[in-house]
Amino acid sequence: MVPRADRSGRITVDGSIIEFPLPVTGAFPSAITAGDDGGMWFTLNQGNTVGRIDMDGAVTVHLLPTESAGPAGIAAGHDGTLWFTEIGAGQIDRITSDGRITEFPLPGRAAWPHAVTVDGRGTVWFTEEHLPNVGGWIDGL
Repeated sequence: MVPRADRSGRITVDGSIIEFPLPVTGAFPSAITAGDDGGMWFTLNQGNTVGRIDMDGAVTVHLLPTESAGPAGIAAGHDGTLWFTEIGAGQIDRITSDGRITEFPLPGRAAWPHAVTVDGRGTVWFTEEHLPNVGGWIDGL
């Protein structure tokens, strides 16, 4: 992802760089991960969207239900879903490959959840930037 250039890129094994334009201007691409569906999923922090790009460069974006959510980190789950953080909304979200979003508000909405990962058991772990806690988890979803 190229944050200020409104595009995504791929580097081939021979070192060639292929860039793909993103459909949202000034959206600030933040993080990217491989999905189980063969696409690369990414967050657009200032665009309030999560997107998917396929290997040919076709992009689909999904507008988030919470305004000014500020999506940041994203990670693939074990069941084909993806998990991402919403810095501005204090939430952890799950999105399915068809774009259905479920939001999970954190107790401290000013926590600024940032990075997220999913462990081998399917537990979702995340970091927080603004509260005394250094992170948390969502289990059993």
